[in-house]
Amino acid sequence: MPQFVNGDVMVKRALNLFAGSKKGLTLEKARRTCIGACVGSYIPYETGHPVEGQPNLGKILELTMNDGFDPRTKVQIGPKTGDPESFKDFEELYTAFEKQLQFCEDTLRREAWIASILCAEYLPVTWRSILTKGCIETGTEVWNGGANYYTVAQITVGGVDAANGLMAVKHLVYDEKKVTMAELKKALAANFEGEYARIGKLCYEAPKHGNDIPAVNRMVHRVYESIYQAFQNVEGGGNYISADIRSAPDSYTKSIHNLMGLVTGALPTGKKAGVALSDGSLSAMPGTDVNGPTALVMSAAKGADAVKFTATHMNMKLPPNQLKTRKGRETLLNLVKTYMDNDGYHIQFNVLDTNILRDAQKNPEKYRDLVVRVAGFSAFFTRLHPGVQNEIIARTEQKFD
Repeated sequence: MPQFVNGDVMVKRALNLFAGSKKGLTLEKARRTCIGACVGSYIPYETGHPVEGQPNLGKILELTMNDGFDPRTKVQIGPKTGDPESFKDFEELYTAFEKQLQFCEDTLRREAWIASILCAEYLPVTWRSILTKGCIETGTEVWNGGANYYTVAQITVGGVDAANGLMAVKHLVYDEKKVTMAELKKALAANFEGEYARIGKLCYEAPKHGNDIPAVNRMVHRVYESIYQAFQNVEGGGNYISADIRSAPDSYTKSIHNLMGLVTGALPTGKKAGVALSDGSLSAMPGTDVNGPTALVMSAAKGADAVKFTATHMNMKLPPNQLKTRKGRETLLNLVKTYMDNDGYHIQFNVLDTNILRDAQKNPEKYRDLVVRVAGFSAFFTRLHPGVQNEIIARTEQKFD
């Protein structure tokens, strides 16, 4: 169950992030870029990697729809950005979303910087510093800025959920006028149950990422640009160590899209409260990518700018019979090449029978050796949280014919 990554994008990313640093970066060194952690890319033996948390973009959309108020905890978490019922057009809603996003980044990054400074003082990573170039030469620990280069482990989760949700509101409320904002808000509060099931169906069937629809591709790209800009616009610069250090967020999920789904209510995507968010950063919402595998990879390639982010992540599920023939295997290779030729960065595949996954949930003792690809790691399926299992089961089985 390998992952495929685009070496050309890795080199371009390294040059984009590090060429302007005080250490400089030659093309030769950029070509040595390697995979680190799950799917990110770094200059080997020379890169520090402070941790800055995992913002939940699905939750940010939920806060946007509720004027910064969290219906789950009954707490005003975000700033008051206006009741969406008062917004005259979609751009007012998007502006509110960006304000909630900026507040999230301001809060998260400043707290993370404090945590990193405390780690440098009380929990130094001496062995890592010994192995990281620049630290011994300057006598500076890696948390304190000793490394030659820096990236930031801020793993943005739910970008596709936010984009799909915003697209659904634009389509249903502002463009087609199939529902009013008041009706949509009531449906979200009711978790699309009872009389609001009709609106939930409309939300689920609204245009979605993964089908190579130009308007949706632009929305996904716009959301990721907003994430990137909010990250950069935090007062103090790109990194707590120095404003001169250029950095960018990662964008993948590991398996935390399930945990974040548990604390996120119903969304305009059609997702119900407590259900996992979409996995990865460019994977489709399960069951909504209906135009085939080529449309899916083209959507992903047009989503986030993989050169700007230190990681993007995409999962695809295939039934086993797709790879039993030479034609099927060649078609898969051509699909990967198409994705990479269009500047896609990362893609990986689970080649699994969905019926077997369902049976494994019911009879785990029979499938103790069943392994699935989750993020940059593989895991035994029966040991995963039921929410992660359900999300993997619900993913669309893409077919070449």
